[in-house]
Amino acid sequence: MIQLHNLISTMSEHTQPNSRTDIESGPSMHSGNLGRVFALLHLCLAIDDDDDDPNSHLTLWKNDLLVLSQQYLESNRRTIKTTTSSTSVSVLLGLMGHHVVSITLQKQIDQDHSSITNSINTILEQGNAILSTSPSPDNHGLQEGTSGYIWGLLYLRRTVPETRSLLSLELLEKLSLFLLKCGMHYAAATQTTTTSESKTVNLNANDYIIRLPLMYKHNGVKVLGAKNGVIGIVYVLVLIIEEFQTFASSCSTMPHQNTISTLKTSVKLTIDYLLHMKTTSGNMKSRPEDNENEQIGWKDGVIGMGMLLLKCDQIFIESSLSSPSKFLTEADLIATFILSHIENVDNAEIGLEEGISGIGYFFLTLFNITGEKKYRDIVENLVEKVKQNKTKENYSLFNGTPGVICFISDVVLASNNVQGFPCFQLPVHRDLYLQVK
Repeated sequence: MIQLHNLISTMSEHTQPNSRTDIESGPSMHSGNLGRVFALLHLCLAIDDDDDDPNSHLTLWKNDLLVLSQQYLESNRRTIKTTTSSTSVSVLLGLMGHHVVSITLQKQIDQDHSSITNSINTILEQGNAILSTSPSPDNHGLQEGTSGYIWGLLYLRRTVPETRSLLSLELLEKLSLFLLKCGMHYAAATQTTTTSESKTVNLNANDYIIRLPLMYKHNGVKVLGAKNGVIGIVYVLVLIIEEFQTFASSCSTMPHQNTISTLKTSVKLTIDYLLHMKTTSGNMKSRPEDNENEQIGWKDGVIGMGMLLLKCDQIFIESSLSSPSKFLTEADLIATFILSHIENVDNAEIGLEEGISGIGYFFLTLFNITGEKKYRDIVENLVEKVKQNKTKENYSLFNGTPGVICFISDVVLASNNVQGFPCFQLPVHRDLYLQVK
């Protein structure tokens, strides 16, 4: 806990809200001052709300963190006004991030619900704008595109339940089908499959297209990694399946079943494809045509794939007490690969995107799902590695101290609320990890 205090103190000293340093970092969640607000909120949400003592250390600290969050958010508003507006629709680079954080913070401090309504309306306008565009395979990744927007919707539905009636399942269904259409038709258009008589297959036939793995582009290039590519997009599709299934379990009817079935088919086909996109050493390729990849981190390496497999293990429920699912089996192989290559990770890289904190989240998820102590031991070793790091200061969410704050808070706080890898995983109650399958 002392380490978290020190990290936040150092961050606020070097990037004081409304200071030149804070504003010049830009307004984005990924690398700007909004990421600092998100990290503080992440910590606040991780603190157990079951503590009824208003004078307890954690409760008082949480109140201080919320005040600091408000100061950083006000600085973010000023930064937005002085910066060229981003055209991105995602939480990481676009104004979507500001609205998501603003709504979440206002829910925590219970103020200004009219402002929440304004933000919701802006978010809905963005969703309608996405749906009004012609299907294209380009830029649907988490950093810049459609999946980054959808993640924001899911996050708000999870953390601010009052938004669910407006950020509806119907909207999620339309967006997921739009995302599927973009990926399916691009995959079909790039296939060279022919019949035995060398006649080209009808690429517009739905029964053919639905049996292809999804494929997307980032700035005109096929990318597989979690940040900009297929892995991140498919992860969001799995989160949508989870959201639909959670709703279905709470009502007598079975809505959205056709959409759930279609999503599951495409997701499983794409994961099978991705498992064939490993390098000879066991890492993930960053692009389909690559032979090797030196990066193992979340951005372009195998960490994102491992976390996708672990999420599928939860959602598709193919494991039993005697036989783990293929997803968990593949994730275990990835864990073995990471442990054999972790010494190659630059000790200066402590962030989420390519560093130790991102790797730590993979093993923390493995521990939460399996309960195996060996994974907890690995996580604690990685926390110590982060603590001992003495590197150049960086205060962006994905490459610096804010991301480290998120990781350590999820490890050390004795909370039922697992917040997860920022802008990738969704918050989940710890008991859900250990449900009997």
